[in-house]
Amino acid sequence: MIRKIGEQMSRINEGYGRFMDRMSSVETFGALVFMLVLLGSAWAFAWYAHIIGPWVDNLMGWGPHDIDSERKVQWRRMWSTAICLPGMLASVGLYLRNRRQQRR
Repeated sequence: MIRKIGEQMSRINEGYGRFMDRMSSVETFGALVFMLVLLGSAWAFAWYAHIIGPWVDNLMGWGPHDIDSERKVQWRRMWSTAICLPGMLASVGLYLRNRRQQRR
């Protein structure tokens, strides 16, 4: 039984790997939208972490959460943009490159 569960998890992992390979190559408009939504949601989560963090703590009952300082919020927003924006721009660039190669 454990072997069957392991094999099923392996098939799920392989399917997920194929899906992410296909999406990360950004050859279709759907893949571009997927990558922009994925990176945009990561950016939004990091951008508003000072709001989402205390809400999740309260929801899960993990206790009070200290309020982040304005400087900490600024640094978090700067890093979220520095990490996610290049990925968004690279996705758009890959899509445009792939479309141009398909036309040739």
